[in-house]
Amino acid sequence: MDKRGIIILFLLFFTILAPKNTRALSKNFGVFSYNNDANTQMSTNGKSLTENGLKNCAKNLDMEALLAYLNSQMSEFGGIRIRRKGIDYINSTYFGTLSFILTGKEDEMEKSDKLANYLQYLYDNETGGFRNWLDGEISLISTVFGLLIMNVTGVHFAEFNATLTWSYLFDHGREGDFIDDDGSEGLLITAFSVIGLYFLNRSTDLTKYSEYIFSFYSAGLFVDEEDSNSPLFQTKMAIEAIKVINLKLLNQSIRNEIKSRILSLKYSGNETELLGGFSSKEDKPTVFETGLALSILSEIGYYNKTLVEEAIKFVNCSQALNGGIYTNSIEQKEDIFQVFGALYIYYLSGLMSNYYEVEHEIIPSEQIPIDYIDAEVRLSIDLFGDFIECFSVNYTILNTSIAGDFAQGEEEYLVQIDPEAFGIGNYIMNLSIYPAIWGFYWMKYNYSIDFRIGYNISVQYAPSTPTPGDILNLTTIVSFYNGTLITSGQLKIEIKYEDVLVYTHTEDLSSPTNPKQWAISESAPLGCYTIIAKVNDSYGSDHTYTVIRLLIRDNISIEVSNLKEAYSLGDWLNISLNLRYQTNHGMVPNNNSVYLVLQTTTGEIWENASITWNALGEISIERRIPCTIPPSDEVEINIQIIWLGKLSSNIAVSKVNITLDDLEVIIKEASSPIYLGQNVSTKFIVIAASSNQTIENASIKAEIRYANKTAWYGLGTYNMTTEVYQINQYLTPNVPEGNYTLQYFVYIPFWENYTKIDVVEEKPIEILGTLKLESYRIEGTLRVFEVIKIFLNITCNETKEYLQGLTGFVNISTKDYITQISLNDLGNGTYTVVFIPQKAGEHHLEVIRSIDNTTIDTFELNIKTIPTTPIEFFSQYGSMIVGGISIAMISTYLIIRYYLSSKISKRYLIKLRKKRN
Repeated sequence: MDKRGIIILFLLFFTILAPKNTRALSKNFGVFSYNNDANTQMSTNGKSLTENGLKNCAKNLDMEALLAYLNSQMSEFGGIRIRRKGIDYINSTYFGTLSFILTGKEDEMEKSDKLANYLQYLYDNETGGFRNWLDGEISLISTVFGLLIMNVTGVHFAEFNATLTWSYLFDHGREGDFIDDDGSEGLLITAFSVIGLYFLNRSTDLTKYSEYIFSFYSAGLFVDEEDSNSPLFQTKMAIEAIKVINLKLLNQSIRNEIKSRILSLKYSGNETELLGGFSSKEDKPTVFETGLALSILSEIGYYNKTLVEEAIKFVNCSQALNGGIYTNSIEQKEDIFQVFGALYIYYLSGLMSNYYEVEHEIIPSEQIPIDYIDAEVRLSIDLFGDFIECFSVNYTILNTSIAGDFAQGEEEYLVQIDPEAFGIGNYIMNLSIYPAIWGFYWMKYNYSIDFRIGYNISVQYAPSTPTPGDILNLTTIVSFYNGTLITSGQLKIEIKYEDVLVYTHTEDLSSPTNPKQWAISESAPLGCYTIIAKVNDSYGSDHTYTVIRLLIRDNISIEVSNLKEAYSLGDWLNISLNLRYQTNHGMVPNNNSVYLVLQTTTGEIWENASITWNALGEISIERRIPCTIPPSDEVEINIQIIWLGKLSSNIAVSKVNITLDDLEVIIKEASSPIYLGQNVSTKFIVIAASSNQTIENASIKAEIRYANKTAWYGLGTYNMTTEVYQINQYLTPNVPEGNYTLQYFVYIPFWENYTKIDVVEEKPIEILGTLKLESYRIEGTLRVFEVIKIFLNITCNETKEYLQGLTGFVNISTKDYITQISLNDLGNGTYTVVFIPQKAGEHHLEVIRSIDNTTIDTFELNIKTIPTTPIEFFSQYGSMIVGGISIAMISTYLIIRYYLSSKISKRYLIKLRKKRN
């Protein structure tokens, strides 16, 4: 089995971590080949986002779909498949494992010990090497992949022998390179082997392999011409190997050459969706190789924001609907390596940090006493709702030489700190958070934590629920954690309302005053106050302080003048309000936002509008009642004051009635005359007569009535720009000719029906048009007891237009009986009538409009009886009779034949066959 394929050229992409077998592997697996695309597989799970009409590729990946895709790639053996129906090779398992880790879902991959079992299946305990798949061959590259999976996940299995595996790799080394079991050699085999030995024993001297690796370097790339894997992948692995040998070998001159060469591999064609991609093949950029290119550039210290942003667009265009990632949006070859490439680029860009939820906790608090012995910082990092394992968290203390690492706990990262080692003062802990995977250390998410080391400080106050006018007593204690009082320095106390200082007090700690008193003003605003206590001494200022929230509450009484009991829509609400605190009768301050709220008794808001203070404790409201239909005819008037700290005072003013008796319609336009089948068009406004204000957004209906029945109605729509209602609706043929006036109705929600409103000046409209039966046709046999279906076409005689919407019926009569059947409207002026005649003879049909019993037209049908003569009977049913007799005769013949043949002996049939032969 070819080993290079396993290397799948994706490997190690970012983590230099693991590749696969060798050149041979790439040929067998066909994951990514520079010279050919052998064994590639098109996705069978839907079109790309671009193919489905994506116009803007600069959007985020669908992470939910991506996570679902990852889960779908897990095999029953514990490995991760290359593609949806592919095999779970060790290289695809490695990159899939990294993808799970980078999305915080490593628990999904490790559950039920499947991954450990999978690695155990691949491990050969006689040699110490790993196979490339469950039925594959042992190779150097596969072995390094196995080591890398164990390294990044912490998963182990009992049979693993690190010493034996080290010997397996080491024994394949020669003077300056490595050779595999099948005789394969070259750049990647040596690079992978160097990395594997480094992981197993970091003290191993690997310097003798650098010359061989550099023998493949030319003009910015490390390329083994006999290897089919991408030059980008080969270069990535070579750099990772050199890093573990001696990073200084990558001098600035080489770095500059690599930078220039990598940038030259950026796609420069005309396909918009491929812009931002990289590839060793100029016209075929892939997501994985783009990640490789950006990884190499980052390794040599080059980062370009625009370059990364363009790569993000390229990645976003390459996501399949099933959540997987295509090589690019055009080729659409989906595999696990592209998923890893996409996640790598998202980490490099910093976009993945948008999905982090980082929180911290300091024990005992952000104010740490200098003599506290169990101080620690705890950090939780969640990604997509799950705690992220396998991350590194480093910290440095700003302006000090103190630094360290957080340890990973079960659901958090933590580090203990020694306050005495820090000393009294204010500190900022800067954290660098990044995946704990080799090659990701520079993908840092920065987070800062402020804390102070000094003394314990406590502040208590009474009463616990103060009101304006109260005396607030403050008691403070400054001490070590062991309770010893601090007797040097000064204590300063401030009380603020937002940024306004309302109280301050400074005292020497050698002779503290308890309690300290603050006389709260009788007109103090309600809401959230901040008490700040801080210590200044020889160690500095503000190294010990505490912040306490204080809430001042009270009820508010209100006096109202000029309030009426009832209002019409649009009336002026002119009222004056006087507001005082109930406890001390102090005037309510006028420096907070205040709102007029009109609502129903059940809390449904009708109006919420900002108003202004007139003076301290005084509000004058001059505002119209809303010109919209209210949700109730009884409305509460409330005043809402918003205080600091999201506290609000809701003050009930009064309940008032809203009258709708004075609503009127003023007709602006009304078309006339109108023929049946044309549109009734009218424009009008609705006003409240007492205020002469236009009513907006009411539900209005207009009707034409005839003989106390609704012959036609139309619903009005309101135009916010012209402030006019309009009806433009089809006139059905149910309205007889004549002069009419439109009647208007408004929907009242709290009555749940329409009520009629007056029209200021009626404008009659003339309705013209008579009905005509244009034609009819009949389906069915005109015989007694047969179904007859009649199609009627009705038009306006004057306009020749077909009419729909007619409500009518057909009278069907003979000399013996009469029946009535309703018309069924099919639309487009066609109606149907279905009936079954009960007697033969002439039937008279009269088509009638229901609303005025007007006859539209009449016609006759001659119904015949069922035929009774033999000739007629046979002519109608003869074919059926003949067919039945024929079937009966054939059936009889077959039965007799079967019966007789069953009586013939088997011996006779044998003899007969022999005779014929």
